[in-house]
Amino acid sequence: MPSKFCDIKNLKPSEKTTKALEELEKVLKLTKALESLSIFGTLYNLFAGKATRVPSAASQAANIKMYDWERLYGAMKGIDVIKRRSVDLIIVGAMMDTSGEEKKFWQCMRNTLN
Repeated sequence: MPSKFCDIKNLKPSEKTTKALEELEKVLKLTKALESLSIFGTLYNLFAGKATRVPSAASQAANIKMYDWERLYGAMKGIDVIKRRSVDLIIVGAMMDTSGEEKKFWQCMRNTLN
């Protein structure tokens, strides 16, 4: 039996909904770029770093072992928190600015976040 969780019919997005969706896309792209830069920076520090010569396997292993993985985890988790809060703010704003099927759409979006 199909779920009625998001039973939205004949949705015709207004300019407000279109702008909110564009804002969501922008937030998701920016946070994805930030996550990628964090990972790239970590890999660069581990394998290239400030060395002027090719690091040995032993020094690379030591770098990996001594790397502050908890700090990287905290940074990545922080990016996720910022992303979720930003998305939630956009969705709540759109819920408040719309009505009818559009409002149901945004309520459904918010429910999927929680």
